[in-house]
Amino acid sequence: MKRKAALPWEPHYDGFEAQTAIGTYQVRENTGLVRGTYGASFQPPQGRSRLPKEWQGLGISDTIEEAKALCERHFVATARREK
Repeated sequence: MKRKAALPWEPHYDGFEAQTAIGTYQVRENTGLVRGTYGASFQPPQGRSRLPKEWQGLGISDTIEEAKALCERHFVATARREK
């Protein structure tokens, strides 16, 4: 069984977007706080009310969880660089 490819991500200081099978997960830095917390939002693909048949077994929450993990990795990577 082939392993699913990891979601692509690039560390940026102002945020990043993770493309998933069912949409885009965006992370933006909340510049109002000195600590640098991150807010995230999930957007399903535009013009799609339902998932394509081949994606229905994947589970939306799994994909969102993967994107959240990317968010955490991104935060750690940028925080380390800023020191």
